[in-house]
Amino acid sequence: MDDSLQKAPRGTILVVDDDKGTVELIRMMLEARGYDIVPAYSGQEALSFLDQAAEQATGWKVPGLDLVLLDIMMPGVDGFKICQRVKDDPRLCHIPVIMVTALERTADKIAAVEFGADDYITKPFQPEELAAAIKAKLQVKAREEDLLRRAHELSILNAVAFAASYSLDLRQVLANAVEQLIERMGVDAVAVFLVDDRAQDLVLAHHQGLASGMPANRQHTRVGAGVVGQVARAQRSVLRVGIDQDPEFKGVAGKDRPLSTCAVVPLRSSDRTVGVLEVYHHDPYYFDESSIALLEEIGAQVGVAVENAQLFQNTQILLIKSSALSQATGEGE
Repeated sequence: MDDSLQKAPRGTILVVDDDKGTVELIRMMLEARGYDIVPAYSGQEALSFLDQAAEQATGWKVPGLDLVLLDIMMPGVDGFKICQRVKDDPRLCHIPVIMVTALERTADKIAAVEFGADDYITKPFQPEELAAAIKAKLQVKAREEDLLRRAHELSILNAVAFAASYSLDLRQVLANAVEQLIERMGVDAVAVFLVDDRAQDLVLAHHQGLASGMPANRQHTRVGAGVVGQVARAQRSVLRVGIDQDPEFKGVAGKDRPLSTCAVVPLRSSDRTVGVLEVYHHDPYYFDESSIALLEEIGAQVGVAVENAQLFQNTQILLIKSSALSQATGEGE
């Protein structure tokens, strides 16, 4: 890839405690170590945040949530219920939960484990102790997510490849592949440009998820011109972040949410480029090295399907012309 990936924070931590002083202390300590903090001052507030996180989860990714720090004794919804909410949800269950509480009884520690807590730290705590526990749990989470990611990526690749190869009608190939890509990968919008070898142009062939379609000035581009043309010529992916401020993407808008980033990937068959895939998302941190690599594999699969459909289409045209020519020759005799 030509463009560097957007640097994300070390992790986003939900801190749940009805004592605002404790939340502020933890926030300052962890922000100094590079973490993003989301405060929740009640159990109900935490549950609302978790509901939103679960709705936004895609595969193994839970945007805006990497770990939960949780007090136990809170009015209304206590820490045990919040922990259970996390661990009972298949979309969130791999998120580590660390209980940070003044309760020291063995019975409380056993209860925390039974509700699914990954660690238990008693107040008052040393900052180094909490930081070490967070680092250790995030490392375990990263290994688990790597396995989840690989399985999820394989399922996406298989689904898109099957959808793209299901038909030899070019329009159906593109529609099937894009629909599966949006559904399985959780992206906001996709546009497909195909190479016109005669004119050395790239022409918009299909799009989904854009509010008003593709702006007229981006529907045709020369090979080598603009980000789409450059990707087609170089056969290398490019990631653009901050496209809402990028003049080249002026007028490109998402149907449901503002678009922030775009991965531009070549559609390849054998050693030639047959088109370019633009994949959009609202989260500037959404695309990383693994997701770009996945999109490149998808681009190769879709590229082969596109070339097969084009060959079939050309063969059909030749057969029609041959039949017409034979008929004309027969009538001439």
